[in-house]
Amino acid sequence: ILAMAIMQLGLFGSFNIVSLREKKVLKSLGATPLPRIMLLGSEILVRLLLSLLQTLLIIIIGRLVFDVQVTGPWYQVIATVLLGSVTFISFGYLLTLFSKSEESGIGLVQLVQFPMMFFAGIFFPTTFMPDFLQPLVKIIPLTYLGDLLRHVMVSMPAEYPILTSLLVLGGVTVGSIIGAVLLWRWE
Repeated sequence: ILAMAIMQLGLFGSFNIVSLREKKVLKSLGATPLPRIMLLGSEILVRLLLSLLQTLLIIIIGRLVFDVQVTGPWYQVIATVLLGSVTFISFGYLLTLFSKSEESGIGLVQLVQFPMMFFAGIFFPTTFMPDFLQPLVKIIPLTYLGDLLRHVMVSMPAEYPILTSLLVLGGVTVGSIIGAVLLWRWE
């Protein structure tokens, strides 16, 4: 649930930029000396804070209602949540650059997030999926976030090497940020 919530906050939280572009607010900001990275950085910081709050609420509800106990070190939990959040926030901003309107952006994000939810192993074990889907499972960043969260939060053995998960999430983050900065348009 937490991995899905992080993904959805990151992907859908990016629509503020599309709204600002539609209302021509970004065009006005483009006439100022505000660097693109500063605007994206502040947007990402707000989403990170929301993600941490969301995580705290999910953990509290999990503990009080379902008696789920976080057994891993808190610094690892926080680091994993932050990495996953940055990954999906930056990926969400990259996706918004291909949207001319909020409506088309929502459709694009749904097109991306729907398969991720079902093929990443956060609801159904990936081992039950047919062999022809396994390559898809392995390219979905949510697969690695879900695996890391299970490992650091409830001490489940990781399905993938920790370094692999970190590299995949880090690579998607860096690639998305670079793509978002390069493809950015104020109008």
